[in-house]
Amino acid sequence: NSPILRQMFFEFNPSIVSDLGGHWESYLVEIKPLDWQIESGDRFEFSIEPEGDRPTEDFEVFSSDTKTVVVPADIYRWTSYNLQLALASKRRFNGEATFSTGSFYGGTLNSVALTLRMKPSAFLTAELGMERHSAQLPGGEFIQRLYSGRVQVNVSADLQVASLVQYDNESRSLGTNTRMRWTFNPLGELFVVFNHNMLRNLNDRFAFDSNQLLVKMQYAYRF
Repeated sequence: NSPILRQMFFEFNPSIVSDLGGHWESYLVEIKPLDWQIESGDRFEFSIEPEGDRPTEDFEVFSSDTKTVVVPADIYRWTSYNLQLALASKRRFNGEATFSTGSFYGGTLNSVALTLRMKPSAFLTAELGMERHSAQLPGGEFIQRLYSGRVQVNVSADLQVASLVQYDNESRSLGTNTRMRWTFNPLGELFVVFNHNMLRNLNDRFAFDSNQLLVKMQYAYRF
């Protein structure tokens, strides 16, 4: 059987930020001529986004140990084109793929973002993610990468443990966030969060940066 188109949408979402004098500081117009969802729950989207920004000061759009790219204060207007494909969340293996291209602060920006989710059982959920942004600007070129992974273990309806790991080449930081949630009573919950961060030095080795342990318990009294 061929897929049957179930829903079609068209969206037009403008937004603008202005200063106290009524002059615009930034704006974004999201035009989505195609937003289709087929009977299986899979989705296809295409959007056009005219955008503007008027920074009053120079700012760093990318900064690492080896490179810094600065955008000068000026008036900028650009348009990006975005395509997204998404598999229905009911699938055991699902995810999204997003591609975008267009101008950006007087140059160009091409981006891709991929997410893969796996749910082999109600006990375990896993997710892998990757983002890559490649920019060519008057002030320089850069490639920004972000990698992430997430695992959640549902021990029971009252006890879940989730862990997130993330790395990006700009900060060169590898961080993990692990959280346990235990509903020990219909009115009470216990949260334990552990954060661990490492930094990658110029010798391409990871060194300890910080640890953090947070414990929170909440309990509601009924009268």
